[in-house]
Amino acid sequence: MTAQHARHWLPVLLIAAGACGAAIAETGPDGRDTYLKQCARCHQRDGRGIEGVYPDLRNARELWTQRARLIRAILSGRSGPLEIDGQSFDNTMPTHGYLSNETVAATLTYLQNAWGPAGAPYTTQEVAAQRLKLLEDHPTRLARYRT
Repeated sequence: MTAQHARHWLPVLLIAAGACGAAIAETGPDGRDTYLKQCARCHQRDGRGIEGVYPDLRNARELWTQRARLIRAILSGRSGPLEIDGQSFDNTMPTHGYLSNETVAATLTYLQNAWGPAGAPYTTQEVAAQRLKLLEDHPTRLARYRT
């Protein structure tokens, strides 16, 4: 390739590379893959859960009514009694705070599309805001020892 050809094709190649990068960035994490790796052992591959132990995500209408609460439960885990659509559960859900905001948003969007009501996709900003809220609500080490 001559220098003249390179000058001609370089802008085209840069634009194409940028478009490919944008397409990859738009797809982001695979919510289904994350669900299968992180959640399915308790909630099962098909979302049906384990009766009396882990909630059925397919029919849990109440689960989807409070987006912020659902995000915080995934980020920080939860324990203690829980009632979803008239069924009682009392099991521990481990924290998934190690997952990125993008991954949590993609996973919740996948779950909502698979089994929840129609709604806006979960966003990275929405997850980040709840992560920050959890940190703000968490007592500092010093505050614990001042009493």
